[in-house]
Amino acid sequence: MSTTTTVTAPTDAELLRAAADHARHQDTAALLSALLPGLDGVELRALTDRCRFAHTALLVFPPDAGALRAMLAGAGLAPEAAARPSTVVRERLAVRHGRDAAELEVGILRPAVTGADGEQRVVEVFALTVPPGSGLAGLAARERAAQHEAHLGFEVRQPDPLLLRGLCALLARHGARPDGAATTRTRTGRCCTSRRRTTRRRAVRGSSCTRRATTGSCWPSTWPGTVPSSPPRCCCGS
Repeated sequence: MSTTTTVTAPTDAELLRAAADHARHQDTAALLSALLPGLDGVELRALTDRCRFAHTALLVFPPDAGALRAMLAGAGLAPEAAARPSTVVRERLAVRHGRDAAELEVGILRPAVTGADGEQRVVEVFALTVPPGSGLAGLAARERAAQHEAHLGFEVRQPDPLLLRGLCALLARHGARPDGAATTRTRTGRCCTSRRRTTRRRAVRGSSCTRRATTGSCWPSTWPGTVPSSPPRCCCGS
């Protein structure tokens, strides 16, 4: 007699809780080592001296603002007064799904958490409002499965053009590639890794991340679902 096991896809609330836990429990050196396992000691020190793990990000699909606040509270994240519009993610969603961007209400919130190393970082939450009966349920299901917008972000300390080029060259040498994302112009540079294509998770012994052995891609092992199958993509900005 055979039995069939049904695997239930994680909910947005579960993914957000896992993302918040990941941001709280990681530190820069451990995360870079797992993300780019070919780094030697000198290279890892060069990276950790110049950049820090700044955020974990994902896209969720609440039906309304109240549901988003409840989701944030359930993950131990302080809900902000209101989300700011996220034009970049809205445009990418419109392109991927052949939609009019004006139909997509996408906001961004950045609730803060304290990491295991005592550093402050944020969970970058993109939220596409999907009201019941709006016709966006299919788009949300496809995005939830692919996790196109999920990524890990690193801030570059005291950036200058030479430093940013050097960091991008080092990351590229270990399998990362530019992701073409927009950069946030703040006092610190922004260097992030993200992914689009997915595969089943493969555990890395002694690591809190997962990766595909042939590419060096990485995704938090505490997150349900899928992980990248292509090299981690990197963007650096100032």
